[in-house]
Amino acid sequence: MGDKKTYLLLVHYQLLESCYHVWSDFIILLFCWKILCFLFQLHFQLFIAVFCFISISILNCFYFDVRLQKINNTNKLMDTKSSIQIN
Repeated sequence: MGDKKTYLLLVHYQLLESCYHVWSDFIILLFCWKILCFLFQLHFQLFIAVFCFISISILNCFYFDVRLQKINNTNKLMDTKSSIQIN
């Protein structure tokens, strides 16, 4: 009987936690949207500058990830070549 209650409490807790994360993300997005609307009303050029800065930052992160994957693949290839030469 105790195991069933514990399981139900854990499920209930996980549901509450997931709802909390969804609502907190929604509030953050709403806050960011309000800021962007304010910037857009304040100055169109400032809005474009912020948008470009965010876009460039995201693209740089993506490009950095791709470069790291290429480096890792190159290291694996070099390890394979060195192990073949040793044998």
